[in-house]
Amino acid sequence: MQQVALGKAVKNSSWISDDNKIDPDILPELPGYHVLVRPISIKEKTKGKLKIDRGAIKALINHKSLLPAGVIESFGNFERGDAVEIISNNDDKIGQGLSGYSSFDVQQIKGCKTNEIEKKLGHPGRVAMIHIDDLVLI
Repeated sequence: MQQVALGKAVKNSSWISDDNKIDPDILPELPGYHVLVRPISIKEKTKGKLKIDRGAIKALINHKSLLPAGVIESFGNFERGDAVEIISNNDDKIGQGLSGYSSFDVQQIKGCKTNEIEKKLGHPGRVAMIHIDDLVLI
């Protein structure tokens, strides 16, 4: 089974430890791979959920970040940097990632285009709800 981590397909399972985390000490130097401050695990406990639309699902499959425009609903109470589950409109788990926004901010900007974020939040925000490098698809 192919696993996705750091926004790229991981073909060599020796890079993944028994608890399903990327081991940054043995991750080879490959173009496009970035060592995260905190690697993401598929089994990591999540603090919330983001329900996304079909367009966002297609974007994630094509190795793009999750933008606020693709988020339909948010569930749970989480802070920026917390792990959140990503689900489809049918509640199927697609993956999980580290949220670029708190659950409070997500409620304000879900469905918004990037150029609307600053107006909604009152300050400039991040472009991505979840950056592709902070995302694991299942």
